[in-house]
Amino acid sequence: MNSTTTMHVRSISLPTRSHPEFYRIDEDLKKVQTWESMAASTTPLKANTIQIGLVGLAELYNSFEDVLSLPLTKQALANNHQNKELVDEILDGSVRLLDIISTVKDILASMKEQVQDLQSAIRRKSSAGEINNKVGAYICFRKKVKKDISKCIVALKRMGNLYCEPSPSLEQDHLSMVVRLLSEVRVITISIFQHLLSFISASKPMKARNGRWALISKLMHKGRVACEGEHESTMSEVEIVDVAIFDAISAGKASSKDTEMEKLQAAQKWLEKLENGIEGLEAESEFTFRRLIQSRVSLLNIFSN
Repeated sequence: MNSTTTMHVRSISLPTRSHPEFYRIDEDLKKVQTWESMAASTTPLKANTIQIGLVGLAELYNSFEDVLSLPLTKQALANNHQNKELVDEILDGSVRLLDIISTVKDILASMKEQVQDLQSAIRRKSSAGEINNKVGAYICFRKKVKKDISKCIVALKRMGNLYCEPSPSLEQDHLSMVVRLLSEVRVITISIFQHLLSFISASKPMKARNGRWALISKLMHKGRVACEGEHESTMSEVEIVDVAIFDAISAGKASSKDTEMEKLQAAQKWLEKLENGIEGLEAESEFTFRRLIQSRVSLLNIFSN
């Protein structure tokens, strides 16, 4: 899974001169679209880069809330009860997005827990057997979570297909512009969370083979772990941790105690960086989740009135 799973984000013309709120959301949308263009051509994406995208997304939802608060928006949406399909689609779409983001949050929390457990074992200078067990638990978690990630990405793709084009039945009025805007916000939300899920999943850097740890050979360079040096830029934090873990375990089988400890300390450093990255992604995902809930509440209030 990689950034090719994301979709192209379109631009729309908004009535910036009519309402300052539309001007602000247009600017915020362009910022996030610029980020998306950069992210689509960047391999691999680092945690802090995805976090920047999530920050921009939260700002976009703030601006969208301002648009929803416009009296003209409330009137246009409230008077659209005759188009039940549109109302149902808007509300159902928000529920589907909330479900997926909730799953992403759970995955991030579980992954952080696994990383912390492994860090703790290394920090306590646990036995080789205990560290191996923690590594095994981490790798098993990574394999298991790939299935959940795949389901989320499939669901996001399906949602994205619904927002590729605006409904042809809508005239070019305020309602049409709000619906188009809602579509744009959802498309960029889908894209950013696809990037996030791909980051968590990473590639297939490590697997068990005949009871021994094996690593894709291209990640190794002249017997040294790839994350030592210039190859850092070619891997995400998740992949670097996998390589560092493999290197530490391999050192423990054929090297001195000092070398093994040096490798474990290197792995510990990257585990800490990964934990920090996950915490940042957790915080911004939570903020996006809350902003999405607020938008749904606003829409429900408009339709109920």
